Amino acid sequence: MTSSRSYGTYSLQLTLAQMNLVRKTWAHARNQGALEPAMSIFRNSFFKNAEVRSLMMNGSKNVGYERLKKHAKYFTEIMDNLMSNLEDVETVISDLKAIGKAHVVVTRDQYNCSFRGAHLDHMAAAMIERTLEWGERKDRIETTQTAWTKIVLFVVEQMKEGFNEGMRQERRARQLQVLTTFAISKKYKKKTNWALILCCH
Repeated sequence: MTSSRSYGTYSLQLTLAQMNLVRKTWAHARNQGALEPAMSIFRNSFFKNAEVRSLMMNGSKNVGYERLKKHAKYFTEIMDNLMSNLEDVETVISDLKAIGKAHVVVTRDQYNCSFRGAHLDHMAAAMIERTLEWGERKDRIETTQTAWTKIVLFVVEQMKEGFNEGMRQERRARQLQVLTTFAISKKYKKKTNWALILCCH
């Protein structure tokens, strides 16, 4: 999807009943523990892809767990904000894109592998599975699941857009650095050649 759809025109197309069910099931999940919904999603994503686990839990056990908690906290905050703004999801788009862009710095030099946009697909699958377990049994109906699927796809789409934009900016910055270095090197070489000519004469 194009970014033109992101601002000013984006709507999840949820009915009032779906919004109520989504908010109800999210609140029910949060009652299991402040960070439990997010923690369970991340743990589920570990089974989806070993690289996701490697990226999240890199380092000592304590370092990995603290990183997991930090991610769960951010995720919970963004979801709380989204639940409060289902009628106007554009209010959270910039935050989602910023989160996606922040993952550009996760490189192979720092971790066992680089972060890729495909990792967000594993997160989406993990989240959709977990939403099936949220809420009371009577609320786990197709209407609720359809709404949650729309929300998950929206969240991942915006994060991907932010990540991809960050990658494009990173590539442009590297290209500019290479061109600048080449220009400086060429200029220095030219000056050196002139210096040699003057010395010889």
